[in-house]
Amino acid sequence: GLLETAKDNNPMNVASSSLVSTQLQIFARGLDQYRMIHSKYPRDFDKFLKDNFKSNADAKDITRDVWNNKYRYMNKGKGYKIISAGSDGKYNTKDDIILEK
Repeated sequence: GLLETAKDNNPMNVASSSLVSTQLQIFARGLDQYRMIHSKYPRDFDKFLKDNFKSNADAKDITRDVWNNKYRYMNKGKGYKIISAGSDGKYNTKDDIILEK
C-alpha cells in the first residue's frame, strides 16, 4: 500500500508519526489477511481492530492513534484507506498520515 506521512520538524511529532505509520502497516497486513480468508475487507474497522489486535486492559483504545484521534477507515471494495488526523487532530491537513491500498 501507499503510505503518506506528515512533514514535521518537531521531534516528538516525528517519533509519534513514525509509531502511527508502523501501526497502520500492521493494520494493513491484518486487513489483507482478513481479505484472504473472507474474500472482502471488513466493513466495521473498530470491530476488526478490537477482534484482531487485543491489548491489555490498561492499554489505550486500539481504535485511536497516539494523539487520541479516531482512525478513519474507508472500505473501497478492492482496497481501503486508513487515516490518522495527525498531531493537529484535524483531518484533511498536511500532517495527516494515510495508508491506502
